[in-house]
Amino acid sequence: MLPPYQMSHGWAQAFAVALVIALTAPSLGQDGAKEGDAVPLPPIRPSFEMAPAMHPQDAGCQARLAKLGVEIDSHLAIAPPENAACLIAAPVVLISARNPKDAGKVVRFPDKPLLACALAERLAIYTFDTLSPLARETLDAEITAIGTGPGFECRPRNRQPGAKMSAHGQGLAFDIMNVELTGKSRVFVAKIEGEPQAIFVKRLLETACVAFNTVLGPAADRFHSDNIHIDLEPRGHDGKSKFCQ
Repeated sequence: MLPPYQMSHGWAQAFAVALVIALTAPSLGQDGAKEGDAVPLPPIRPSFEMAPAMHPQDAGCQARLAKLGVEIDSHLAIAPPENAACLIAAPVVLISARNPKDAGKVVRFPDKPLLACALAERLAIYTFDTLSPLARETLDAEITAIGTGPGFECRPRNRQPGAKMSAHGQGLAFDIMNVELTGKSRVFVAKIEGEPQAIFVKRLLETACVAFNTVLGPAADRFHSDNIHIDLEPRGHDGKSKFCQ
Protein backbone atom coordinates (compact mmCIF):
# COMPACT_ATOMS: atom_id res chain seq x y z
CA MET A 1 0.00 0.00 0.00
CA LEU A 2 1.34 3.45 -0.92
CA PRO A 3 1.85 6.03 1.84
CA PRO A 4 -0.95 8.64 2.10
CA TYR A 5 1.11 11.29 0.33
CA GLN A 6 2.00 9.09 -2.67
CA MET A 7 -0.06 8.18 -5.76
CA SER A 8 0.43 5.57 -8.44
CA HIS A 9 1.21 6.85 -11.96
CA GLY A 10 -2.40 6.16 -13.09
CA TRP A 11 -3.93 8.03 -10.17
CA ALA A 12 -1.53 10.94 -10.72
CA GLN A 13 -2.63 11.21 -14.36
CA ALA A 14 -6.31 11.15 -13.40
CA PHE A 15 -5.76 13.82 -10.75
CA ALA A 16 -3.90 16.02 -13.22
CA VAL A 17 -6.69 15.78 -15.81
CA ALA A 18 -9.36 16.58 -13.20
CA LEU A 19 -7.32 19.57 -11.99
CA VAL A 20 -6.95 20.96 -15.52
CA ILE A 21 -10.72 20.64 -16.13
CA ALA A 22 -11.53 22.35 -12.86
CA LEU A 23 -9.13 25.23 -13.55
CA THR A 24 -10.13 25.81 -17.16
CA ALA A 25 -13.93 25.36 -16.95
CA PRO A 26 -15.80 28.67 -17.28
CA SER A 27 -17.37 30.00 -14.12
CA LEU A 28 -21.11 30.51 -14.22
CA GLY A 29 -21.11 32.98 -11.37
CA GLN A 30 -24.08 33.76 -9.18
CA ASP A 31 -27.58 34.23 -10.52
CA GLY A 32 -27.97 37.98 -11.03
CA ALA A 33 -30.70 40.15 -9.63
CA LYS A 34 -31.96 41.19 -13.07
CA GLU A 35 -33.90 39.02 -15.46
CA GLY A 36 -31.35 39.49 -18.24
CA ASP A 37 -28.54 38.14 -16.07
CA ALA A 38 -29.90 34.58 -15.79
CA VAL A 39 -27.51 31.92 -17.13
CA PRO A 40 -29.16 29.63 -19.74
CA LEU A 41 -29.30 26.09 -18.44
CA PRO A 42 -30.80 22.86 -19.79
CA PRO A 43 -34.23 21.91 -18.44
CA ILE A 44 -34.08 20.18 -15.06
CA ARG A 45 -36.55 19.38 -12.31
CA PRO A 46 -38.53 22.46 -11.28
CA SER A 47 -38.93 23.29 -7.61
CA PHE A 48 -42.72 23.14 -7.54
CA GLU A 49 -43.67 19.70 -6.25
CA MET A 50 -47.31 19.48 -7.40
CA ALA A 51 -46.32 18.47 -10.94
CA PRO A 52 -43.71 15.96 -12.16
CA ALA A 53 -40.38 16.93 -13.62
CA MET A 54 -40.19 18.76 -16.91
CA HIS A 55 -38.92 16.36 -19.54
CA PRO A 56 -38.24 17.07 -23.23
CA GLN A 57 -39.81 13.73 -24.20
CA ASP A 58 -42.32 13.24 -21.40
CA ALA A 59 -44.63 10.68 -22.98
CA GLY A 60 -46.83 10.59 -19.87
CA CYS A 61 -47.63 14.31 -19.76
CA GLN A 62 -50.67 14.22 -22.03
CA ALA A 63 -52.02 11.21 -20.14
CA ARG A 64 -51.72 13.17 -16.89
CA LEU A 65 -53.52 16.13 -18.49
CA ALA A 66 -56.37 13.84 -19.51
CA LYS A 67 -56.57 12.49 -15.96
CA LEU A 68 -56.71 16.05 -14.65
CA GLY A 69 -59.61 16.86 -16.96
CA VAL A 70 -57.59 19.20 -19.17
CA GLU A 71 -58.76 19.67 -22.75
CA ILE A 72 -55.94 20.19 -25.23
CA ASP A 73 -55.24 20.08 -28.94
CA SER A 74 -52.06 18.10 -29.51
CA HIS A 75 -52.51 17.62 -33.28
CA LEU A 76 -50.47 20.61 -34.28
CA ALA A 77 -48.99 21.61 -37.60
CA ILE A 78 -46.16 23.82 -36.41
CA ALA A 79 -43.89 25.27 -39.07
CA PRO A 80 -40.17 24.94 -38.31
CA PRO A 81 -39.10 28.18 -36.60
CA GLU A 82 -36.67 30.50 -38.34
CA ASN A 83 -34.71 30.65 -35.09
CA ALA A 84 -33.42 27.23 -34.06
CA ALA A 85 -33.60 28.30 -30.40
CA CYS A 86 -37.41 28.33 -30.59
CA LEU A 87 -38.33 24.74 -29.84
CA ILE A 88 -41.15 23.44 -27.63
CA ALA A 89 -40.93 20.20 -25.66
CA ALA A 90 -44.19 18.28 -26.23
CA PRO A 91 -46.31 21.22 -27.49
CA VAL A 92 -50.03 21.39 -26.72
CA VAL A 93 -52.75 23.98 -27.17
CA LEU A 94 -54.52 24.55 -23.86
CA ILE A 95 -58.30 24.87 -24.30
CA SER A 96 -59.90 24.29 -20.90
CA ALA A 97 -59.49 22.53 -17.57
CA ARG A 98 -62.15 20.77 -15.52
CA ASN A 99 -61.86 20.81 -11.74
CA PRO A 100 -60.87 17.23 -10.79
CA LYS A 101 -62.68 17.68 -7.46
CA ASP A 102 -65.83 19.18 -8.99
CA ALA A 103 -66.49 18.21 -12.59
CA GLY A 104 -69.09 20.94 -12.94
CA LYS A 105 -66.48 23.68 -12.67
CA VAL A 106 -64.57 24.39 -15.88
CA VAL A 107 -62.03 27.12 -16.57
CA ARG A 108 -61.56 28.11 -20.21
CA PHE A 109 -58.40 29.48 -21.79
CA PRO A 110 -59.96 31.48 -24.65
CA ASP A 111 -56.61 32.57 -26.09
CA LYS A 112 -55.78 28.87 -26.60
CA PRO A 113 -52.12 29.31 -25.68
CA LEU A 114 -49.51 27.08 -27.27
CA LEU A 115 -47.43 25.74 -24.38
CA ALA A 116 -44.97 23.03 -23.48
CA CYS A 117 -47.01 20.19 -22.00
CA ALA A 118 -45.25 20.52 -18.64
CA LEU A 119 -46.31 24.16 -18.35
CA ALA A 120 -49.90 23.37 -19.33
CA GLU A 121 -49.97 20.74 -16.59
CA ARG A 122 -48.54 23.12 -14.01
CA LEU A 123 -51.01 25.86 -14.96
CA ALA A 124 -54.00 23.52 -14.70
CA ILE A 125 -52.94 22.33 -11.25
CA TYR A 126 -52.24 25.88 -10.06
CA THR A 127 -55.61 27.06 -11.36
CA PHE A 128 -57.66 24.63 -9.29
CA ASP A 129 -55.42 24.10 -6.27
CA THR A 130 -54.54 27.75 -5.69
CA LEU A 131 -56.10 30.37 -7.97
CA SER A 132 -59.74 29.23 -7.83
CA PRO A 133 -59.82 29.03 -4.00
CA LEU A 134 -58.14 32.45 -3.93
CA ALA A 135 -60.91 33.94 -6.10
CA ARG A 136 -63.57 32.46 -3.84
CA GLU A 137 -61.83 33.85 -0.76
CA THR A 138 -61.12 37.37 -2.00
CA LEU A 139 -63.79 37.98 -4.66
CA ASP A 140 -66.55 35.58 -3.61
CA ALA A 141 -66.69 34.26 -7.16
CA GLU A 142 -65.62 31.35 -9.33
CA ILE A 143 -63.07 31.67 -12.11
CA THR A 144 -64.57 30.80 -15.49
CA ALA A 145 -61.75 31.87 -17.85
CA ILE A 146 -58.17 33.11 -17.84
CA GLY A 147 -56.74 35.36 -20.55
CA THR A 148 -53.18 34.18 -21.14
CA GLY A 149 -52.08 35.57 -24.48
CA PRO A 150 -50.66 33.21 -27.14
CA GLY A 151 -48.05 31.51 -24.95
CA PHE A 152 -45.45 30.57 -27.56
CA GLU A 153 -43.76 33.46 -29.34
CA CYS A 154 -40.35 33.18 -30.97
CA ARG A 155 -38.86 36.47 -29.81
CA PRO A 156 -36.29 38.02 -27.48
CA ARG A 157 -37.24 39.12 -23.97
CA ASN A 158 -39.57 42.12 -23.97
CA ARG A 159 -39.18 42.16 -27.77
CA GLN A 160 -35.91 44.02 -27.37
CA PRO A 161 -33.35 43.40 -30.15
CA GLY A 162 -30.24 41.68 -28.87
CA ALA A 163 -31.87 40.48 -25.65
CA LYS A 164 -31.78 36.85 -24.51
CA MET A 165 -34.42 34.57 -26.00
CA SER A 166 -37.66 34.78 -24.06
CA ALA A 167 -39.09 31.74 -22.28
CA HIS A 168 -42.03 32.26 -24.64
CA GLY A 169 -39.74 30.91 -27.37
CA GLN A 170 -39.77 27.46 -25.76
CA GLY A 171 -43.46 27.52 -24.86
CA LEU A 172 -42.48 27.90 -21.21
CA ALA A 173 -44.30 31.19 -20.56
CA PHE A 174 -47.71 32.81 -20.63
CA ASP A 175 -49.05 36.24 -19.64
CA ILE A 176 -52.15 36.63 -17.50
CA MET A 177 -53.99 39.70 -18.75
CA ASN A 178 -57.38 39.13 -17.21
CA VAL A 179 -59.40 36.67 -15.15
CA GLU A 180 -63.09 36.18 -15.92
CA LEU A 181 -65.45 35.40 -13.05
CA THR A 182 -68.99 34.15 -12.64
CA GLY A 183 -71.43 36.89 -13.56
CA LYS A 184 -69.18 37.86 -16.49
CA SER A 185 -67.17 40.28 -14.38
CA ARG A 186 -63.45 40.44 -15.01
CA VAL A 187 -60.27 41.38 -13.23
CA PHE A 188 -57.99 43.24 -15.64
CA VAL A 189 -54.33 43.46 -14.64
CA ALA A 190 -54.15 46.83 -16.41
CA LYS A 191 -57.15 48.22 -14.55
CA ILE A 192 -57.64 46.87 -11.04
CA GLU A 193 -60.87 48.09 -9.49
CA GLY A 194 -61.37 48.16 -5.74
CA GLU A 195 -59.59 46.60 -2.79
CA PRO A 196 -60.82 43.00 -3.30
CA GLN A 197 -59.36 42.92 -6.83
CA ALA A 198 -56.13 44.49 -5.58
CA ILE A 199 -55.83 41.81 -2.90
CA PHE A 200 -56.59 39.07 -5.44
CA VAL A 201 -53.87 40.25 -7.84
CA LYS A 202 -51.37 40.67 -5.00
CA ARG A 203 -52.02 37.14 -3.77
CA LEU A 204 -51.88 35.84 -7.34
CA LEU A 205 -48.38 37.28 -7.69
CA GLU A 206 -47.29 35.76 -4.38
CA THR A 207 -48.69 32.29 -4.99
CA ALA A 208 -47.52 32.15 -8.61
CA CYS A 209 -43.99 32.75 -7.37
CA VAL A 210 -44.27 29.51 -5.40
CA ALA A 211 -45.70 27.53 -8.30
CA PHE A 212 -43.51 28.87 -11.11
CA ASN A 213 -39.96 30.15 -11.55
CA THR A 214 -40.47 33.67 -12.90
CA VAL A 215 -43.30 36.09 -12.15
CA LEU A 216 -43.25 39.69 -13.39
CA GLY A 217 -46.21 41.97 -12.68
CA PRO A 218 -46.99 45.65 -13.28
CA ALA A 219 -44.49 46.73 -10.62
CA ALA A 220 -41.63 45.03 -12.46
CA ASP A 221 -41.25 47.33 -15.48
CA ARG A 222 -43.15 49.07 -18.28
CA PHE A 223 -43.29 45.89 -20.34
CA HIS A 224 -45.63 44.27 -17.82
CA SER A 225 -47.92 47.19 -17.05
CA ASP A 226 -50.97 45.29 -18.32
CA ASN A 227 -50.03 41.65 -17.74
CA ILE A 228 -48.39 39.19 -15.36
CA HIS A 229 -45.61 37.24 -17.05
CA ILE A 230 -45.27 33.70 -15.66
CA ASP A 231 -42.78 31.09 -16.79
CA LEU A 232 -41.11 27.80 -15.92
CA GLU A 233 -37.70 28.54 -17.39
CA PRO A 234 -35.04 26.95 -15.13
CA ARG A 235 -33.03 29.59 -13.26
CA GLY A 236 -29.76 29.49 -11.35
CA HIS A 237 -27.28 26.64 -10.94
CA ASP A 238 -29.90 24.13 -9.83
CA GLY A 239 -32.85 25.41 -11.86
CA LYS A 240 -34.79 26.28 -8.71
CA SER A 241 -34.01 29.97 -8.33
CA LYS A 242 -36.93 32.39 -8.36
CA PHE A 243 -37.29 35.83 -9.93
CA CYS A 244 -40.48 37.57 -8.85
CA GLN A 245 -41.47 41.23 -8.97
